[in-house]
Amino acid sequence: MNAKKTSCNDTTSEMCLQVKPITYDNQGIKSSEGQWAPFAGVIDGYQPDGKHDEVLRIQRYALDADTNTAANDNRLEAPSEAYAYVLDAVIESAVAE
Repeated sequence: MNAKKTSCNDTTSEMCLQVKPITYDNQGIKSSEGQWAPFAGVIDGYQPDGKHDEVLRIQRYALDADTNTAANDNRLEAPSEAYAYVLDAVIESAVAE
């Protein structure tokens, strides 16, 4: 989680958290790191302070979809709306530059 927020998309002035996936091996050594992307969702149990870059372990749970609404709506649901995100642990924290 990057302390600096970014524009969620080009059409609004809404600001989003910046996130990227990080994978660790069985020994706890960082094995891969993805690209930064805006995240418009809410992480239950986490309140960013804007002063720290943090590595969070997040649990993601699929939300039950209302089949009637999905059948009548042709647009795809954004991933942040299809899932609930819950903070599991803060793995690293550093003061943002």
